[in-house]
Amino acid sequence: MMKRLLVFLLPLLSLIACQEAINPDGCEELVRSNRKYDNAQSDDFQLVEASIEDDCLKITVRYGGGCGEVDFDLIAQEGETLSLPPQVQMRLVLDDDDNCEALLTDELFFDVSSLKSGVGTGVHMLTLEGLTDMIEYRY
Repeated sequence: MMKRLLVFLLPLLSLIACQEAINPDGCEELVRSNRKYDNAQSDDFQLVEASIEDDCLKITVRYGGGCGEVDFDLIAQEGETLSLPPQVQMRLVLDDDDNCEALLTDELFFDVSSLKSGVGTGVHMLTLEGLTDMIEYRY
């Protein structure tokens, strides 16, 4: 009985230990480049949800891994639409050098304050590839 319990708990504990925020103390830089946006290659991952927290875009992702290095980049097109409010196209890209297969869930944080235009308040609609709904960024 104890052996069965151990066989069940050990993989569960290893999954829980691997779930942590990649950058809980701050936001990663948003890359604005049409060339990088158009040419970005990504390893497989699942976009779970995204929301704005202050000037950070918080993105929850799931991917296979657990024993190697991974790197997520948020790439936005340089321009924005002429619509009101303006829209910015974004793509999250995963570079996964990790061959493990544990299903990991991470929260990523990216600084979107560079999207602010001028002085005062405003709004941008963020279109993140892989999500059906746009994300409203008010500042």
